Formats: sequence, C-alpha cells, structure tokens
Amino acid sequence: MIPPMLMKFAIYEGGKKKINFWIPLFFLYLLLLPLFLIILPFLVAMGLIAWLFGGGKTPVSLMGWLYELWCATSGTVIEVDSKKDRVFIRIF
Repeated sequence: MIPPMLMKFAIYEGGKKKINFWIPLFFLYLLLLPLFLIILPFLVAMGLIAWLFGGGKTPVSLMGWLYELWCATSGTVIEVDSKKDRVFIRIF
C-alpha cells in the first residue's frame, strides 16, 4: 500500500475557478519524519510492556491500522456544491 502523494484543492465562484492549487503531501511526510522518529522509541516501549503483561500486540497493530487507513484515503474525492460556489478536493 502506498500513501497518498498529492492533493488537489479548487474553489469555484460563479462557475469560474477562483483558487486552484496542488499540495504535494510527500513534503508533509518529510516534515513529519523527525516527529515520528522521536515518538518511535515510546511506541516500541509500549509494545514491549503490552507484550510482557499479556496485552498482545495492540499498540503495534494500531500503528498498522492507522497506516492502512491513511493509505485508503488515496482516491478520495470531496465535492461541496451550493447555488453559486463549489469546493473540490481530490487526494491522489
């Protein structure tokens, strides 16, 4: 599974594009990488404590579930329409 890499954001007013831009999400991943590396030892410690006390692999599987959820957002299209305006968001 590959996480989404781009997001398109567009706002239309009166049928004409007012705002249209692409957000490269892979730059966001680079910014979040140091934060993840700081949190990683705590996640490993939580996993070891849960494993030692019979909690199973709950913290570790939670990280896998969150990753799968984030990867599943690829292909999502959000459109909000009103009489005059429209907002369009697409995640690639």
